[in-house]
This record gives sequence, C-alpha cells and structure tokens, in this order.
Amino acid sequence: MNIKFFMIVSGHQEPMIADYAIKSFLKLKNLDFKLIVYSNYIDMDSKERYFPEWKRLSYVELIENEHHNTENFVYNETVDLQYGLFD
Repeated sequence: MNIKFFMIVSGHQEPMIADYAIKSFLKLKNLDFKLIVYSNYIDMDSKERYFPEWKRLSYVELIENEHHNTENFVYNETVDLQYGLFD
C-alpha cells in the first residue's frame, strides 16, 4: 500500500517547524509513503534555507506555486489577486 501525506507550509516561521516534521518522517521504516509538501507564500530566505534539503529527501515531493513567491506577490485587499494555479 502506498500512503501519501500532505503538508501545507506557509509564512516565515512555519518552515522552521515544518523542517522538524519533515525530517521526523525519516523514522518511518518499512512503509511505502510519499510526503507532499505544498509551499504557500514562503519567503525567499526560508526557501533558500530549507528547500534544497527537502528536495534531497527521497520521500518528499515539493510543490512550489510560482504565483506564491513573495517576490512576485503584491498584497491587495481584493482576494482575486491571490488566486493561483493551486488555490
């Protein structure tokens, strides 16, 4: 049986917490699984710090929505500007 776990990681502080959770999946032995991690408006500093290591983990599938890059995102009161491919 193939098990899929899903994690949404957002913001500036959450990637640090997610890093501990993602690495804790290393303790799962003899289990066929994949951890799908969705990047939701994560700042570029956090992406540079955590993403390379997460991508090296064989059980992690990292989904990056380019629309959600903080360098591309412009905050506006209208929700329409926040809709992207994965919303």
